[in-house]
Amino acid sequence: MGEPEACSDGIEVNVLFPTKKEKMLTNMLLTDVVGRDLTVEQVKTQLFREEGIPNSSFFFLAFHDELNNRYIKPNPSKLITDYSDYFVPSQFTIIFLERSG
Repeated sequence: MGEPEACSDGIEVNVLFPTKKEKMLTNMLLTDVVGRDLTVEQVKTQLFREEGIPNSSFFFLAFHDELNNRYIKPNPSKLITDYSDYFVPSQFTIIFLERSG
């Protein structure tokens, strides 16, 4: 229990969208249609598209460590699978931080 659950095309993770007040368990795609791993930026764009939220470019994807109350900002151009340690729904939530400037 507490481990991420793999789905056929992704993994279930907690996500708090900027348009919501509560986090929700969401299937996050890890690969594209030909099986290539997605980047952090591609995952962010896909999550926004699936929720019908425009303007994903105004936000950074980040992980909120709920046990230690810290934020991890991954490199947007790195593969999302490089951050698989943060896919544990019982400890981490994907959040979106607004870009400044």
